[in-house]
Amino acid sequence: MTETSPGERLCAAVNSSDKPFRILTAYAKGGHPAWTSKVSVPPELLIDWQQNHGKELGSLNKLLHDLTWAAWMFRVSQKYDVVYTGSDWVVLFFAIGQRLMRRKRVPHIFIDFLVTIGHGPSKASVRRLLYRLAVQGSCRVLVQRSCEVESYARALDLPKEKFTFALYHATIYDTPYTVRDDGYIFAGGDSDRDYSLLLESVRGLPYRVIIASLNRRQFQGLEIPENVEIRNAAEAEFIQLMAGASVHVVPLKALPQHIGGEQTYANAMTMGKPTIVTDMYASDYIENKVTGILTPAGDSQALRQAIQELMENSESARRIGASAKEAAKALAPEKFFDVVFRISEECLGRHSTDIGVSENPGRYSVKPNY
Repeated sequence: MTETSPGERLCAAVNSSDKPFRILTAYAKGGHPAWTSKVSVPPELLIDWQQNHGKELGSLNKLLHDLTWAAWMFRVSQKYDVVYTGSDWVVLFFAIGQRLMRRKRVPHIFIDFLVTIGHGPSKASVRRLLYRLAVQGSCRVLVQRSCEVESYARALDLPKEKFTFALYHATIYDTPYTVRDDGYIFAGGDSDRDYSLLLESVRGLPYRVIIASLNRRQFQGLEIPENVEIRNAAEAEFIQLMAGASVHVVPLKALPQHIGGEQTYANAMTMGKPTIVTDMYASDYIENKVTGILTPAGDSQALRQAIQELMENSESARRIGASAKEAAKALAPEKFFDVVFRISEECLGRHSTDIGVSENPGRYSVKPNY
């Protein structure tokens, strides 16, 4: 039997309602039935991905590693109809290769675009140039907040029609948990978190605070209040800590494009947890004072006040939590998957057209790209 390379196994079969088509992807989406009913990711791919993706390598070795994977993707993608990816460097090189080396590109959809480009002087940076080429080589970029359509278009000097806003989804469908109210405040995660803000906001308050973080370096030089406990929690423990909290806080930094946290507060809302997010642009997901509380990034006093409001008023917290759980129905994974599948079908049928943004966030229409 001929041995195949990891890149040759970067494939999944997808069946649309009308016609089967094949897709190149590393996303298994936790084996959710709404995904696996149309997407089948070979087990070999998951093994290869776990063994090779995200290795701690020196700069040169990492560059060679990423270029090798990108070359595999570029070569084998010709056998498939559409590509789903995130936005790491492997994908960046793959997308640039399509932009510069193919007249007829394989439709490529960024379904996770977790990139900060910046504004001002950064427009002349190599980073900006590379991501601009990558986006030009793609069919569609899905972004997780409606404000990112404008901010990415401006930062990359590209038409807004290249970007489509789609509500991201909760991810706790394959993890068991028990919802309780154990009287503590919970915060967790590492990407773009502002834990110095949270520590300042809860200092001196009479509430127990648990922070789950795998990156202890972000706490170096910070004075940890006596009421705060920092844990290194694996996924199952992380989810149960969230499920046992009275209040969930997502302290986020202010960044020019993608900030993150959507998955985390979507999970908390799905559990019915009253949630505070330090991002006023999270209003795509949370109606302020109704399904959660939004406070400005960097405002420790506003965050402190919101925490006290929920911890001291259990009836208000229960009401917001119940409203959040109802609102989280819009964040069900199958709704996001449906958007991805419909965009895939339109990308496959459009060739020289692109999917534009309609007046209503989360919806899209077919518009010319050239």
